[in-house]
Amino acid sequence: RPTARSSRNLVATGAPKEKPKDQAYWSGRMTALLSQLDQDATFSEALQSRINALTADFSARDDPAQRDIIAREREKSVDELERLRKRIADGRKAIADLQEEARRASVPAGWLR
Repeated sequence: RPTARSSRNLVATGAPKEKPKDQAYWSGRMTALLSQLDQDATFSEALQSRINALTADFSARDDPAQRDIIAREREKSVDELERLRKRIADGRKAIADLQEEARRASVPAGWLR
């Protein structure tokens, strides 16, 4: 039968410890955010190129059936680009939030590079 003292020890030692917020922590968070933002920006540029190509292809077609297919593909790409632009804006906000969090925690600026 556990005693009150042994129960307290289990609670005290069983609690997950918070990771130390050292240079690796801050640098890792910033690197992950910047990497995701870079990937999203690259994908956004590629998607915009696809939209431009589909728009040109749509204009060059005379067949209504082909134009309809191209228009649907273009619309899907435009919708995806809008979602991606929102994700890019959210990523930029997350970076700004991290910088503010680091500033409040008195983290040296070099740790976020």
